[in-house]
Amino acid sequence: MSAEAAVAARLASLLRSDAALMARVNAVHEGPVARATLPFLAIGALSVSDWGTKDRAGAEVLARVVWTAPDGPGDGLVGARVAAVVAGLRGVQNGWELVSARLVRSRGEHDKAGRWVQGFEVRVRCLVV
Repeated sequence: MSAEAAVAARLASLLRSDAALMARVNAVHEGPVARATLPFLAIGALSVSDWGTKDRAGAEVLARVVWTAPDGPGDGLVGARVAAVVAGLRGVQNGWELVSARLVRSRGEHDKAGRWVQGFEVRVRCLVV
């Protein structure tokens, strides 16, 4: 399994297992969303670059988690829960050790349809197990 697939799988699993977060969203989707009931989270674009140590191959994965809601940002709970999930992302997943995870940026705005769309950019550094 690739590093980006391992990160996406672990991220989706942890987001779905967060009860407080799932009380605020209808679903967590992996990949593009054609139709869904608001509000929802989607794991969007993933990019990967080479990253490792002298003796271990690795990868740096940049992932984007997107929250889409019918109105504004609300009380900030969704953002706080996404940040908490990212903080707990470290571990082993499908042949990769996720050695660090950090929420590097968050940006929210209303789209043309008036929905609130907030992207959370996550950097995860992984080493081959």
